[in-house]
This record gives sequence, structure tokens and C-alpha cells, in this order.
Amino acid sequence: MPSIRKETIPPDDQSTEPRLLARDHGADSSDVEANLKNSISAPSVKPSEADDPELLANNPQKRNWRGIVLALLVIVVISSIIITASILTTPNQLVYFSSDSDLIHVDLNTMEQRILLSHLTVSEKLRLSEIFTLAPDLSAVLLQYDSRPENRYGSLAKYDALLLSKSNRSLSEVEKRIEVGPNKDALEYPHLPFVQWSPVKNHLTFVYSGHVFIHLHPFDESLSTIVNVTQGMPDDDIQYGLCDWLYEEELLQTNVALWWNPNGTRLAFAAFDERNVSTNEIFRFDSDSGLHGSTVRQKYPKAGDPSDYGNPVVSIYIYSLETEERHLFRRPSAVPWDALLSFVRWFDDDHLIVAWTNRTQNEAWITVVSWSRNSSWIIYRTSVENGWVDMVSFVQIFLVVSKLKETSTEPLLHTASHSLFIVLAREYSEKAFRGIARLNVDLNGADVRQTAKWLITPEFDILDILHYKVPDEFLFLATGPDAKHSHLYWGTTSGELSCLTCDNANCTFNRAKISQNGEHFVWECRGPDVPGAAVYSINRTLNKAGVRQAESAHQITLMENTEFRQFWYSRAVPKVQFINLTLREDTRDQLVVEGKMLLPPQLNRSHITKYPLLLHTYAGPVKQMVTTRFTFDLVHFLAATIKMVILSVDGRGTGGRGRRFEHQVYKKLGVVEVEDQLDAVK
Repeated sequence: MPSIRKETIPPDDQSTEPRLLARDHGADSSDVEANLKNSISAPSVKPSEADDPELLANNPQKRNWRGIVLALLVIVVISSIIITASILTTPNQLVYFSSDSDLIHVDLNTMEQRILLSHLTVSEKLRLSEIFTLAPDLSAVLLQYDSRPENRYGSLAKYDALLLSKSNRSLSEVEKRIEVGPNKDALEYPHLPFVQWSPVKNHLTFVYSGHVFIHLHPFDESLSTIVNVTQGMPDDDIQYGLCDWLYEEELLQTNVALWWNPNGTRLAFAAFDERNVSTNEIFRFDSDSGLHGSTVRQKYPKAGDPSDYGNPVVSIYIYSLETEERHLFRRPSAVPWDALLSFVRWFDDDHLIVAWTNRTQNEAWITVVSWSRNSSWIIYRTSVENGWVDMVSFVQIFLVVSKLKETSTEPLLHTASHSLFIVLAREYSEKAFRGIARLNVDLNGADVRQTAKWLITPEFDILDILHYKVPDEFLFLATGPDAKHSHLYWGTTSGELSCLTCDNANCTFNRAKISQNGEHFVWECRGPDVPGAAVYSINRTLNKAGVRQAESAHQITLMENTEFRQFWYSRAVPKVQFINLTLREDTRDQLVVEGKMLLPPQLNRSHITKYPLLLHTYAGPVKQMVTTRFTFDLVHFLAATIKMVILSVDGRGTGGRGRRFEHQVYKKLGVVEVEDQLDAVK
């Protein structure tokens, strides 16, 4: 429950706080991901005589409640959309949705653009989600319709697969269009949690009713076959290829639990046995639940469960399309039976990399599973005292980066050098900042012990490795010196380091998608200015001292969010102010933390006026509230409407300041982070 108290804002001559961010610097932002066509003009709210007519809301005594509801709806919609959907395919090709809902192909060598699929085609059905997946050879595309959110990372949607014309794709013709589902001749196709292309031959993979299906040759009537890969396997409280609630929400942070090998001949998938997991009834309020809501029965592990083991038990299977065999692969004996799955990646066509942690998450193992040997072994193990291990760096970004990485939070693999590049904390350093390390992928079939070889170790946290270019170059996301920021860096194992996104003061919270050859990237500005997207090239040069460096050069703009930008800057939005707070000053527990304040747009710092203070908290481990990411959510509405001061504080346990700072909440959850929040208010 947020705490509220009255706060006095001193006049400028008495304030030691930093100057308010000017409007032309943008406002701090939340993952609002929008295309131009989805930019929304907020509904107007009738102003009172005393209020600025440009404010988001009205005087409480004359509040237009219908307008408030509509404004909240705008917040929800905007907060679900802001960065344009884009995929970097082959080394020199990019495909993205334009503001007109055309699917555009870009040749990165010439920057020439052409329509791959017209908006007239993609909008043949209602409720297009503008989420698409291209076949690896660009011959077909998957489109998503009628999406219905289920959990934080998962949704149910209908999918169409479109085969593009081979004769002249510039005309954006479609040779064939099919709906995706478990029965080819169904009258009504079901909503599915996800659909994937195979790496070759354009097979479709999906999960329906807890089972894994492969639609072989979907566009060839003579060869088209739908195979239930898990047919005959027990399915009472067991689901295959689809994460259960615990893994989707807390561990893997995705609902997808199946993985193709590079040549598309084998499919690995996880099975989640929930027979020991208690069932709980959860109230749900959405468009399908009626006026009074509905009750959903959810398998949900809860603290204090009387059973011996209340979490799902995970198993790894591999299915071969060539032999139609399905094998269960048991983990090495040193890995506990109740270990938690951390990540899964194919190393090559025969070997699968699987990482586990023990239940208390202070030990971890990276293992190799071999189809040909029908066995698995350990290639790396690690443990942590007074903390937890993190085999993946949970960064809240896009789902797909390139074919080199299935998700943006996993280690990067390089087959030719038998390398696994991973983000690990440097325990030997004062703050245990995270750097890039290399592990050798040993394929000899026996357990090995090894220590990580450090490659890039800056004095700040590296968040995620996006690309490796032989022999020694990396592209990665990192905070840089300021934990509130996120930037794309180029670095080498020799120590050269260049920031590719640090030149724009209006965009200090960035994300990027890297082309497969590492020569281009899609830059996504996520704040503090209104989000946008563009394509940049990466130029490697030598400086005057002969040291290698890299620079980015703008090529084309993908999205400017013009309509939303006009809407945003035409309203009196809350002002954002970042502050440093010294807690428990002059004691042994003195600590400096960062805070972010949302100030009412009416605030006049030359007047001494009291405003209610709302402490906006989360305080979960590694979670950051104080960043320069663009946000537009309920607290912004409250600051503008109710004239409240909103305060967020990143105390002990939050991310961006090294693992030692994060681990101060270890076995003290609900204690130290609460102390920091309360002391910050004082």
C-alpha cells in the first residue's frame, strides 16, 4: 500500500535539488511501444475556471469522470505499443511495419525500401496486432490477430500464414493464405499462445491444449501434414512446449518453451509437470468476464504449501523429424531433481545447452545435451554465498534480436570457436559489476570444471550481449556510468570501448537490434524523449592515437511518433526531477540512493505550497524504478490531475549498481528495501 503524506516544495532560492527537466528534454517514460498509426490523441477533459486548460485532468470538485476513464484508457493503450515492430533478417535486410501498416523491406546496403506486404492485405481481418514473424527465407510471413493477454509475457491470438509471391514480391502479392491450428479443415481456428517458423523449410510450430504440434509444409497441399509431437504423452496437469505460470512470470520470462536446432531437423521442448502445484482461484476482470468478473483456476505455487514440493518439475525432450523419435534427456546426476531451468539454446545441430539452478538459486550448472550420444554432462558450475546466481540478465526489451540470439536475455554462442559468451558478475571487484566472460563449450561427453575467462570488464553493469564479431568485437547494452541510463556499446577484448548512443541527451534509455553481420542496428529510443526508431550503420575507425573506435551513422528513420509527440507536448504533463537522497546521514549505515519525482505541472517553485506525496514503490530484487525510460501511466495521471508529488526510490536490492548492491536484500526481503523507502520519505 503506497504511503501518502503532505510535502512542502521550497522556493527556488531555498532548494538544493537539481533543476527541473525542461519540456524540450522530454519526459521520463514507460515501455510505450507505438507506431504512428497507433498514436492517440487523448480525450479532452473539461477544465475548471481555475485550472490550466491544457492539463490532463480537471479540478477534483468539477472532475469529468467520463473523461478520466477515457484518459486512463488512453494510458493503457499507449503503454502497450510504442516501438515499431521490426526484424533484422539476413545480414543486410530489415523488415518493419510502417505507420500505414505496410510491411516494408529495407536493403541495408542501399537503404532502398519496398513494400513486402500491403496494408490492404494485412488488414483483411480485424484486430491486427502488428506482431509478425518472417520465414527465414523471406518467402512467407506470420500475422497475429485478435490478441488476448493472458499473463505478463503471454497472450492468446489467432495466426495467419501468408505465402508471398515468388514472381514479383515488389507487388506484395500473396499466393496463399492459411489459418494456423491443429486441424487443417476446421470451421473455427483456435487462439494459440504462439506460432514459430522452423529455421528451414518453413514448417510451423505451435502449442495447443498443452501439446506441441508441427505443421509440415503448410503451403503445399500434397505434403501438408500436422503432427502432434507429444501425442500419447500424459497430459493431466502436464503441459509441453509452453511455460507454466511460475516459469513465465518469474524464471524464463517468456511463455515459449520449445527450440529448433539450426538445420530444422530436431525440436527440443520442455515439459512442466504441475501435479504437485496447488490450484488457486483468481478473480479476473476483462472484456470476456462480464460485469462482475470471472474466476480462473490457476496452478500457482504459494509459500506455506503443505506439500513436499510445490513447484512444477521440468523435463527436457528432443523430437527428431527425420526418425520421428522422441527422447527424454535426464540431467546429470550432480544437478538436483528439483533444479530450476534457467535457459536452453542449441549450440549446433546435435548439441543443446541447458542451464539449471538449485531451488535456492545459489548454485548453477551449464550442461550439454547430445542427441547422438543420448547423454548430458556439465561444462560449468558456479555458486554464490550470501546471494543468488544469475545465469541470464533479465533485461526488459524486445523478444527477438536476430537469428544469432533467440531472446535478448540469454548468453551468446559461437560454434566455430566453441565459445559461450555470458554476462557474469565480477565478484573480485568492489561493487561486483557485470562484465562479459567466455566459457569453453566442451563436447567430449564428460563433466569438466573451468573458470570463466573475462573479456570486457567496464566499471559499470553490462546488461546484455547482442552481437559478437570475429575475432574480438562485441556489441552490448550497458548502463554506462549512470545507472538510470541504458546505452549500446561497442567494445573489444583489447580494451577499446565506444558508446554508440550517448550523443543524444534526449535519448539516454536505449535498446537496439543488431544485424547478423554486425554492421547495422535498429536504434530504439525509449526515453526520456518520446520514443522513436531509426537504422544506423556502425563505422570502425582509428583515432589519432591509432586506437580502434566505433561510431554510429544515421541511415533512415523508421518511426518518429509524430502524432503522439504532438499530443504529449500539447498537454501540461508532470515535470520529472531526479534527485540524490542521503539516507541515515552520519551513521554507519549511511547510503546515497537515487530518486525520481513527478511534479504537478501547475507547481510554481516561487511559492510555498503543500502537495500530497505518494510513494510509488516496487522494490523487487534487481527491479529499477528510477530510470530515464519514457513512462506514461497512472501515477502521471495522478500528478497532473490530483496535483500530487510522486516519488520513486531505488534503494538496496535494485539493479544497475552492481551485484553487491542487489544482494543486500538476500534473505532480508521486506526488511532493508522497506527501510530505504521509508527513510527516503523522511
